[in-house]
Amino acid sequence: MSDLNAVFKPDAARYGRTLTEMIRCATVSFDGFRDEQTFVDYMNYLQKRFPLIFSQCEDLRVEGCIFLKWKGNSSEDSLVLMSHSDVVPADGDWKYPPFDGVLAEGKIWGRGAVDTKSSFCAILEAVESLLAEQFVPERDVYILSSFSEEIAGDGAPNAVQWMKDNGVSVGLVVDEGGAVLESPLPMLKKDLLAIGISERSSVRFLIEAKAGKGKNALTNLSQFVTKKAPSLGKQQLTPELRELLKRVAPFLPAPADKMISNIDRFEKPLIALLSKLLPGFKAMFGPCVSFVPASSKVTADVKAGIAPAVAVVSCNQCDDLEKAVRLFKEYAEKNDIAVKELSRRVADGIEPPDGEGFQKTEKIANKVYGELIAVPYPIVGNTDARHFVGFAKNCIRLSPVRMTLAQIGTFHNKDENVNFDALVPAVLFYREMIKDL
Repeated sequence: MSDLNAVFKPDAARYGRTLTEMIRCATVSFDGFRDEQTFVDYMNYLQKRFPLIFSQCEDLRVEGCIFLKWKGNSSEDSLVLMSHSDVVPADGDWKYPPFDGVLAEGKIWGRGAVDTKSSFCAILEAVESLLAEQFVPERDVYILSSFSEEIAGDGAPNAVQWMKDNGVSVGLVVDEGGAVLESPLPMLKKDLLAIGISERSSVRFLIEAKAGKGKNALTNLSQFVTKKAPSLGKQQLTPELRELLKRVAPFLPAPADKMISNIDRFEKPLIALLSKLLPGFKAMFGPCVSFVPASSKVTADVKAGIAPAVAVVSCNQCDDLEKAVRLFKEYAEKNDIAVKELSRRVADGIEPPDGEGFQKTEKIANKVYGELIAVPYPIVGNTDARHFVGFAKNCIRLSPVRMTLAQIGTFHNKDENVNFDALVPAVLFYREMIKDL
């Protein structure tokens, strides 16, 4: 990192203050709820904090997002740096108040620290610093941050449509999704550069439980949600996971390396081992169902005496989505649960690990962090980058922030936090990404 700092002097204290103030703006998105004033306060803060960005970059004024254009020497193969600004509600008992932006124990705590204000903070700090140096990028750079990613809102789609309508050429999109991951396994002595190259398809259902068998509706719903659901499809190592294991294998001791070299023979034991070692990532191996509270937006027509919730059935691109949906409906029917489909997202497109976007990202990360093991993997959820698939030449999902598995586990959970010293290399990553155009 020292070579990168020869001229530019990172300001860790400033970056920490920026992120804490961003967290203090409680930009919560939830179906049926939105406090517009918090988003106004958030924008007012960013405009004061980053005067060069908001005076020298063109505000494209697209509804539902921050969307800025930094004019470069060429408009071909533009770079899009994006990370959404909205956050999910902060439920549960937190170690530190979720919207206080507390700096403690060497970490910055609060809703949005991981998902994804840390990376947006780093994007803005990188661009502001380059503008202060009067740097002109070789290609146009777009900064995009949706206000409604968490509810699949129109911010990012509106920006993509604007680009299409205006003939913008996009070479690379870098959005949230991966991380610089501290060695996740005891036997692995290197950090991973986990780059998301695909997303899952999903179907959202409104599920409704009614009273019966001597139980009220809420009890029946609770029992259904907490039951272990049956298998919705085959567990398997996706092509992305096979490539991940292949790249990690040379750094693992026996017999793990031998198992991976005979991956077809040892697929089931490898899935069992990884599920045990990385319990938070079980969803990567096949179709699954998760449950979230139903908002007033989707329960407006629910009759009295009915207990509602939302079920999300999701699959990897190599899984059979229709089969998973059918099995879930059959499972719900057997438990006397009514099901109504609300929406579906069918993912397509897998970023090639040997492609230009992946290789460029790997090169920049190694320059900033030193040698990492660059691995592809399937994103468990969805990102705004999906709207660029088929339009941009390359779509990478990576928040270049160094995290532990425990910190990634705070995603959409309580006690969300990132290390204070993780912000400097994240800023350097985006600076180098822009300078390398």
